[in-house]
Amino acid sequence: EWSEWSTCELTCIDGRSFETVGRQSRSRTFIIQSFENQDSCPQQVLETRPCTGGKCYHYTWKASLWNNNERTVWCQRSDGVNVTGGCSPQARPAAIRQCIPACRKPFSYCTQGGVCGCEKGYTEIMRSNGFLDYCMKVPGSEDKKADVKNLSGKNRPVNSKIHD
Repeated sequence: EWSEWSTCELTCIDGRSFETVGRQSRSRTFIIQSFENQDSCPQQVLETRPCTGGKCYHYTWKASLWNNNERTVWCQRSDGVNVTGGCSPQARPAAIRQCIPACRKPFSYCTQGGVCGCEKGYTEIMRSNGFLDYCMKVPGSEDKKADVKNLSGKNRPVNSKIHD
């Protein structure tokens, strides 16, 4: 039996078509039970016909947020459908973040740019070759809680005494 006709396909360049008539195709498969009898099978296994109404799409790589230096990467068509193919394999974003050399200094991690950086509350001390030497605690960043000064106390004269 013939398959259903495919959707109307256009030749697209950068999401635009330069043709008004597309093509549809359908196919059929034969199971040859005896190799000697294959010449008796019909030769036509693919059929095409012209069609209208085809669409062109843009394809964009999408990526989830990093989680332990890994993320999910997928290709999405401009109508929001996730697809296999369509996106340029050369432009595929990395799914695994690797720093070379690996970030083994205390309080360091591999940044999105692929270099070692320091966690929040630490500052990078770099070597002259551009690699991270160590992460130094930023003074006063221990527990940055809100200053617990009474707002009404700000307007009091400096020398006034508070009576309970």
